[in-house]
Amino acid sequence: MNTQDTQSLNKSFYRRFQGKDNEKIKQLRDYVKHSNYIEIPVQPSICESFGLPYIKSIFEREYTERFINYLKVKPSSRFEVFKATGIPEKYLCQVKRLLEKKGKLQVLYKGYCEVSKKSNIQFLSTNPEHWEDSALLPMSNQKTLF
Repeated sequence: MNTQDTQSLNKSFYRRFQGKDNEKIKQLRDYVKHSNYIEIPVQPSICESFGLPYIKSIFEREYTERFINYLKVKPSSRFEVFKATGIPEKYLCQVKRLLEKKGKLQVLYKGYCEVSKKSNIQFLSTNPEHWEDSALLPMSNQKTLF
């Protein structure tokens, strides 16, 4: 079964359970919201502990929301977000691409990342006020180069 089939089944199952297990789903959401990042292999057993099937979308929504909220406050690199939230960079990269396509995230600039100690790193923001604010861009050293 491919990923798309799994997601489709997951959404269908989630809709069926919404009416019957609203309280359990709410408790699971609250648990995920107040927990550190939960590794993917552990997620099904967490759902099972609430008497629910694996509902991947609850985890995805929470971690996507954390990413969005982190980037609203301060333009950051994916690595900075990973270090602060524990959400794996691979997942953040996938979400970044989706949010860019939806027009909800922009790369503000490329620069040196103090956290990863690497150059030419993308700094991201989900805050539209940041997208046009040149004060947030790093100071250029162009005048001192020559």
